[in-house]
Amino acid sequence: IDAQLQATKGSTSDISAYSVTRGSGATADSFYASQGRINAIFDDRNETLVGEIEKRVPDAAALEMESFHLISLAKASRGKLRAAAATIPLVSRASGKWLDADHVRPLEIAGGRAAFAALSSMTLAGALAPAELELE
Repeated sequence: IDAQLQATKGSTSDISAYSVTRGSGATADSFYASQGRINAIFDDRNETLVGEIEKRVPDAAALEMESFHLISLAKASRGKLRAAAATIPLVSRASGKWLDADHVRPLEIAGGRAAFAALSSMTLAGALAPAELELE
């Protein structure tokens, strides 16, 4: 994950009213089994998965799948692509507690603004400065 992008997340006033947790994200390659979901219908054998992640990555703050391919692609690009991730967890695997539905939309807006502010503050190697762009 790109260190400069990671450092700027959550640093804007739009998101400051909310609790921002910095930590490692565990990213899964699928929606169901590799996220530690347990259901008798499936033979996933992942009853210990979340505990194993907590042991191996003590600062793990999220387990999701949305950023897996994006981060994998960036890692495979030999430094040509940069990636970071931010999440709005809807449920805690540890407690089973769900985020109140009334908080989702305001968090999406504040989180989106924070992500945009972080991205717009980045300086990209080889990028043209605004004055160098020709508008037609």
